[in-house]
Amino acid sequence: MHLLVLHPEVVTFSSAISACEKGQQWERALLLLRAMREQVVQPNAISYNAAISACEKGRHWQWSLHLLTEMDKFSISPTVVTYSTVLSACRHDGRWELSLELLSRMRRLGVAPNSFTYSAVMAACERGEQWEQALTIWEELRKIGTMRADVVAYGSAISACASGGKWQQALLILAEMAPRADSGGAAPQRDIVAYTSAIRACERAGRWDVALDLLEAMKAERLRPSKVAYTAAISVCAAAQQWERSLLLLQEMEAVGGPGPDEVACSACISCCGRAGRWPWALQLLEEMERKKLESNVIAFNAAISGCEVCSQWQRGLALLRDMIEASVQPDIVSYSAALSGCEKGKQWEKALSLLVEMREQGLPPETIAFSAAISACEGARRWDFAIWLLEEMVLDSVAPNSVTYTAAIGSCARAAQWTWAILLLDEMSWRQLEVGAVPLSSAIAACEATAPSATAAPQLLAKLSADGLMASKCWAAAATDALPSHDASNDASGCWTLTPPQL
Repeated sequence: MHLLVLHPEVVTFSSAISACEKGQQWERALLLLRAMREQVVQPNAISYNAAISACEKGRHWQWSLHLLTEMDKFSISPTVVTYSTVLSACRHDGRWELSLELLSRMRRLGVAPNSFTYSAVMAACERGEQWEQALTIWEELRKIGTMRADVVAYGSAISACASGGKWQQALLILAEMAPRADSGGAAPQRDIVAYTSAIRACERAGRWDVALDLLEAMKAERLRPSKVAYTAAISVCAAAQQWERSLLLLQEMEAVGGPGPDEVACSACISCCGRAGRWPWALQLLEEMERKKLESNVIAFNAAISGCEVCSQWQRGLALLRDMIEASVQPDIVSYSAALSGCEKGKQWEKALSLLVEMREQGLPPETIAFSAAISACEGARRWDFAIWLLEEMVLDSVAPNSVTYTAAIGSCARAAQWTWAILLLDEMSWRQLEVGAVPLSSAIAACEATAPSATAAPQLLAKLSADGLMASKCWAAAATDALPSHDASNDASGCWTLTPPQL
């Protein structure tokens, strides 16, 4: 039996490098390793392992890999600890391809991977958004009968399931782990990380009910749910329109102590309350965020504005838009579109037009939804001239109108008995290959019934009804014919629909 003889200098340097590693002084560790060379002291695997570990703790995977390469250069054989530490450094940055390459290299060189090695590779794959590859490594680890997967490996596998939305597989892996009360089982105990990852998997799959069950299971095992676990549960409940449960979880998160709710959790609740039309709750949560010095982001404000829009609280929606600017939160297209929709429901056409102008001033080009809301607001106020002008502005801005846009514009023409424009807009819809439904046709007929226009309009409407497969409705055809008794060439449409901006 050969005994390994260590020179005092090697032991001294290695101990110093280990001290740097424990103190997270990775640069000093590298300097000491270089000093060994300069003093003709041959570093060994222990020296390099300590230096690589220091780089790993400093999140410098490039240096860890460089030292591994340097070991080969000086004929120092890396151990499983060496490779595992380098792999751990790679996982922080999601270097999954490099991790798989190092794992393959270990096998070629006859260095047997251990559970920590597999865990690091799985974590790198999961962080690199390669969850399928991570689960492949997990299955490979499970087939090795002589190796017991540690808690990190289980956590990485469940986290990979979360990334892929594989909630059922996540629960199966979690079930394989031992309860916290069972310390002598073959599998590691379930911990907060494993439960949190399983809840995240349920969040991705929209299984709010299972996520809540997992929270209760954590408490039963005397594990305090983490902020991430609560936030994931709140988010999945919010997405499922379970606004009351979301609020209860937010209150519970506050009551258990710890960091408390953050911007993500609060924004999810505000969004849920907004979609459910519970705008008072949404506004109260915004105020609570301000009281707790939490930064209200654009998502939270948008959710609150949308909640006001759902409940026709257009004044509050506009006030929130101003609050955003005062809070140095830049409104986006969603913010303005929600406020515009509120003005539409409140028939506030002038304010809707002002918002469109403001959007442009803020460098936010209005989209189809914003224009459509403004045109609908004009319809409700019988401002057909502004509706047509806005439609023309859309075309000039290269914003494609949709069926909703045209329906609102035709409706505004019908309210003002502008039959020529109604027919022109129907033609525009056909030209753009948009579906001409019953509502715009009925509006056009109503515009004709309200006036004594040219008889040429009747054939146009009848042709439109036939072309769009709506001739089955005889009442529409009759209305189109009966509404147009005489011809007056002075009322014919010119075919050119260009308007100057109307005056407010």
